Amino acid sequence: MAARIGTRAGGRPETDPAATPTAERERATDAEHVETTTGDLTAAGHWHVLKQIDMLSDLPCVAARLVDRTLRLHAWFHEVDTGATLAHDAHINAFLPL
Repeated sequence: MAARIGTRAGGRPETDPAATPTAERERATDAEHVETTTGDLTAAGHWHVLKQIDMLSDLPCVAARLVDRTLRLHAWFHEVDTGATLAHDAHINAFLPL
């Protein structure tokens, strides 16, 4: 699924080349790399949450509101086995309990 980034002449959607199936596979490979190098599914989950925040931040409607400070994004991760919900603290680049 390609992300829309605007419209071409004639009203056809223009897509982001980074959102191609190949780019999706590369992102999945990056997540697998995190998991295999750390041996930790939680690390892969944290990586995925942060990637989603990055992708949301790039959307024009979100970026504009981030700039004027009418929107804040929070990266949360829920650990099913413990029931803990963790929030990402950008200052120390770590997920901490709420």
